[in-house]
Amino acid sequence: MALAVGPQALLRLQADLVTTTAELQSATLEDGSRILLAPESAVELRFSETAREVRLIEGQAFFEVERDPAAPFRVVAGETVVTVLGTAFEVDFADGTGRIAVQHGRVGVAAAGDGSRPSVELGGGEWLLTGGTGAAARGHLAPEDIAAWRNGELIVRDRPVSEIVTVLRRYHRGAILLQDEAFAAQRISGIYSLNNPVETLSNLAAAHGARVTAISPWLLIVTER
Repeated sequence: MALAVGPQALLRLQADLVTTTAELQSATLEDGSRILLAPESAVELRFSETAREVRLIEGQAFFEVERDPAAPFRVVAGETVVTVLGTAFEVDFADGTGRIAVQHGRVGVAAAGDGSRPSVELGGGEWLLTGGTGAAARGHLAPEDIAAWRNGELIVRDRPVSEIVTVLRRYHRGAILLQDEAFAAQRISGIYSLNNPVETLSNLAAAHGARVTAISPWLLIVTER
């Protein structure tokens, strides 16, 4: 129990806003900007008269930022810093890797503490993957597809199944053990429901040569068929 509760208790001490499994939370910040947290996400707010900063400790968040040239809005996710004046964008941070996607407006992305390195600029419909062990990736997608989790959907294009399972874990009140490496490595595209993660995972497994076994309502094991 201590091992399970300890990290969550520590997270709540660090965070100003935090969500649990399958929970969404919206908030209006003191400058009028709005934030929507996805499940299992946490942020720390650092606001002053001249600075507006949100630290995404973990998870996903969608931001709609009020313009204020005197106090640029910054989101810090690990070693990545996203700076904006006024825009709507998503930041996803997990396992040291950040993903930024802009719905409209423009943002600048840079490494934390590296003022000498020019920021990468992203416009509406652009996304950027930073951090982790691999090289950064960049691409485009329809602005309406950004942060589709707000509508209970997960939209993926050419992503490994393991990443989809990582997202589904945020919506399932139990553990998901992925023991089929071939299935986990398959790259897929599609639109998947987040409202019933067990059904989504089962359908995904059945379509790609794997099987989901429910040991209990709290444990799902994905193995070869």
